[in-house]
Amino acid sequence: MNYWNKETIKDFLGLLKASLLIKDRYEEAVSVINGINFSNINWDEVYSAANINGTIPLLYPVIEYIRDNSDVIADDLADKWKTGTKVNMIIELPKYTAIRRIIEKASQADIKIVFFKGLILSDLYPSYLYRSSCDSDIFVDKKDIRAFENILEELGYVKKQSSSKEEVQVYKHPSMRHVVEAHTCLWEDYKGPRMDILDRLSLTDKSTMVDLTACGIEVTTLGYEEHLIYQMFHIIKHFSLNGIGIKYLIDITLYVNKYLEFIDINRFWHKIDSLGYAKFAEYFFYVCHEYLGMTDEIYVQRNPEIGENVLGFIIDLINLGNVNEREAGWQILGAMEAYFTGEEKVSGTRFRRKIQMIFPSVKAMPKVYGYVKKYPILLPVAWIHRYIKFINKKISQKDNVYGMTEKINVAEKRLYLIKHLGLAEAINDECRDDD
Repeated sequence: MNYWNKETIKDFLGLLKASLLIKDRYEEAVSVINGINFSNINWDEVYSAANINGTIPLLYPVIEYIRDNSDVIADDLADKWKTGTKVNMIIELPKYTAIRRIIEKASQADIKIVFFKGLILSDLYPSYLYRSSCDSDIFVDKKDIRAFENILEELGYVKKQSSSKEEVQVYKHPSMRHVVEAHTCLWEDYKGPRMDILDRLSLTDKSTMVDLTACGIEVTTLGYEEHLIYQMFHIIKHFSLNGIGIKYLIDITLYVNKYLEFIDINRFWHKIDSLGYAKFAEYFFYVCHEYLGMTDEIYVQRNPEIGENVLGFIIDLINLGNVNEREAGWQILGAMEAYFTGEEKVSGTRFRRKIQMIFPSVKAMPKVYGYVKKYPILLPVAWIHRYIKFINKKISQKDNVYGMTEKINVAEKRLYLIKHLGLAEAINDECRDDD
């Protein structure tokens, strides 16, 4: 999106910052709004960005304030925003009734279920219906997973076999926009050096879990520190594999502002350092503080060096990691997984990164070509297999799929970003990084 630059990004995030303040700190919100240069804003672009990032309802009170005090937003766009807000909130509401039923049934069966992400984060918003999310993530002990699945089936949920994995059972209710992901491991089926470190951090230790009320529902969730570490893992997973959106910035801003007093900052950073997530976390927290009003207490002692690349980082967030408005997820995920898990290193030069994408190593080959791990000699066959699959996909989906050159460029840029942010170990190439 060519629209986005330093000033328009500041304005868009300013609107979001005001939306977080307007309910409880009205005067501060008005001050933020008054500091925005409306003449810079293309409201259609802002609506589009809000729509793809799931922030239409959250921004609506600010849009209403601006409408009441100026004529910069057209009537048809304002009506569209109002309708979108109502639709989103109506869709969200039944999910909470469904969650209560699940909790009641699990309690009757003496099954301990632990909610994380969605429900806990929604509670932090000015209204929990402002956060769009069809999923409920629940951690369940392995010994209880089959009994919990029975409960979901009794309640009318249907298993999505294509989305389920060994450590995550995915169920969807056919008449509600509600998906339940029942996890027996927080990092799903991913394997690798970083997952080994996560395992040692014991994020699901029962002694660290807390009981609280979220969205009017009494639940058990992860410890405050453990939940923040998990959220950074989850954000980095999506950032590395297929891109993330602005909503993650909002989630972390609200979470840290609410629960920082319960987090041992030094211990938190020790764990983040051990995972190799520190540079990314510093960038992420800087953006949350600078643009959305998150306290800087969690990272100020780190004295992070934030470079010019922070602008490209934010633009990547606004666009959900996509290029040219096309969905990048399935096309990039398989190729990036080994870098995310720490199994593969990233080259320091653009040319060699492109070679890594065209001819992945045995470690970097997507898991669908699992036979290569068992028989490395078949790697050239897997390269040909992969290319044939791409051709078939391109023929069937045409413009919705990147061309080969474009796909390589997109993946190379993603590799550069994750290397620059310290999320993948770099190869010590003889050539200097040419970016």
